[in-house]
Amino acid sequence: MPRNGSGVYTLPAGNPVISGTSISSVTQNNTMSDVAAELTNSIAADGQKTPTADLPMGNFRHTGVSDGTARNQYASVGQTQDSALLWCGLATGTANDLTFSPNPAITAYSVGQVFRFQAASNNTAATTIAISGLSPVLALQVSGVACVGGELLANQYYEVFIDSTSTAQLRNVSKSVQSAAKIFSINGSVATNILTCTLNPVSIDFRSATLGSGVVNTRTVATAITVAVPDTATLGTTSATLSRLILLAIDNAGTVELAIGNWTSSSALDESGLISTTTVSTGADSANIFYSTTGRSNVPYRVVGFVESTQATAGTWATAPSMIQGTGGEALVYLAVPPTASSTMQSISTSVAGNALTVNAAATTIDFPNSSLTSGSPFRVAVPALSLVAPSGATFGATNAVQVRLILLIAYNAGTPVLCITNASNSTPLNEENLISPTTVGAGSTSANVIYSASTVSANSPYRVIGFIDITEATAGVYATDATLKRGYGGQILAQLGSFGYNQSYQSVTRTSGVTYYNPGKPFFGNIAGTSAAAVGNVYLSINGGVTFSLCVISPSSGYGAAYFIPANCSFVMTDSNIATRINVETR
Repeated sequence: MPRNGSGVYTLPAGNPVISGTSISSVTQNNTMSDVAAELTNSIAADGQKTPTADLPMGNFRHTGVSDGTARNQYASVGQTQDSALLWCGLATGTANDLTFSPNPAITAYSVGQVFRFQAASNNTAATTIAISGLSPVLALQVSGVACVGGELLANQYYEVFIDSTSTAQLRNVSKSVQSAAKIFSINGSVATNILTCTLNPVSIDFRSATLGSGVVNTRTVATAITVAVPDTATLGTTSATLSRLILLAIDNAGTVELAIGNWTSSSALDESGLISTTTVSTGADSANIFYSTTGRSNVPYRVVGFVESTQATAGTWATAPSMIQGTGGEALVYLAVPPTASSTMQSISTSVAGNALTVNAAATTIDFPNSSLTSGSPFRVAVPALSLVAPSGATFGATNAVQVRLILLIAYNAGTPVLCITNASNSTPLNEENLISPTTVGAGSTSANVIYSASTVSANSPYRVIGFIDITEATAGVYATDATLKRGYGGQILAQLGSFGYNQSYQSVTRTSGVTYYNPGKPFFGNIAGTSAAAVGNVYLSINGGVTFSLCVISPSSGYGAAYFIPANCSFVMTDSNIATRINVETR
């Protein structure tokens, strides 16, 4: 008799036998055959027998098991807790073509697989990963953009997520790595008198569409999105005058869309509220309105960058943008009140010895603006630990026994970053929108208006501000006392570099009467001076098309002077009446 389906075995007919009677050979043979058959159906302790169906455990467990070593073996709890099935060890291969394998090895890529490894070196370009000897897959940043170099740092730990059979996303899981503020990758181009702006693949956090909710929604831009400004749509710009067009990413119920606007309003684009956009068309001729492919109402938004453009005829988009800048770091901090903050800080240190000052910056990964002002694609670089030695005599424009603030920067230098230093009073803007051409530091580094570098830096290099130090020396340039304050960039520290008064100096400018100008940057002061004509003279000023007011009233044939203030992101026009001469000087 076989088992009854519940595991209970019943002896065949003739059993049990009766004591003192002869046992029938038929009964004996049937019994032994039946027992032999059921022994065959049992699991052998030495592993000879393979089960032919699922084995219910009745809420019991196998104990004393070893770790699984093949894909068709189950794992022990310890093996799972230790993440041993995910760990691939130190990567081999080359810096940009990595190879590694978990144990047991995989036989094919499957979406959702996750593995961890340690990088042996910094990657420098597009990167591939081959796991368990399979064909290489293309390594992507978490934004979905292919790696360009700098995503991997030697000896740091990474997680790789297989998102297709040909690509995998990388994520740094090392706690020791500092992440600098990232820059959005944007672009702008013109063709057939149409301006097209692009936001490249990225992951963006948006506030909730409900103002009373603090929920953050993370949206993924899997493929590049665009907004096209058609021929004749001026966006409120003026012919032959530079304009700055702000790009927004808007969250349309989970779908990210791009919007563009000539924002000259004094209202802050601080991302704390909601915004409504208008459908872009050939009649999109207003400043201070954001236009999108389809108009949206009360949607969350993020400022992702800007393009600067000068068109001979406003609305005829024939000239490519002269500058393209993605938001990040110091770029566009003046759009927000208070200034935009970074969630991480750069680690810096200083020391003095032998009357020299040594400045150190810890290793990190940094997004640098593109070296081409017309490209919005940043460079991501794995920056090693850097140092700069200011020898005795290098005053950087400091005065004896007077505290000076020295700003620390890292220059991109064609992919080989170099640490730089300058006096905070330097008139060069340090808002990361421009390019710099540092001078190698030496005993003769005595100017407050020069950026000095630890070694030679190629001209017109992108850069990032990473911190500052405050230091006072009895004799300027003789470094006997260490800095009293050392702060790496992050949070609100140095966010003011993009605000009014920082790195500005008076410059002569031309403001033609009746011409509309735009201030796409931070606020500035101006002064006018000159002489009136034979009649009573006036100089009028109007900001953002508002009330026209008189800066000054001048007696006939007399000299005059007056001051004015221009807010950020606004238009302004100055109009003369009976004015013979006028000069303008502004803080730029």
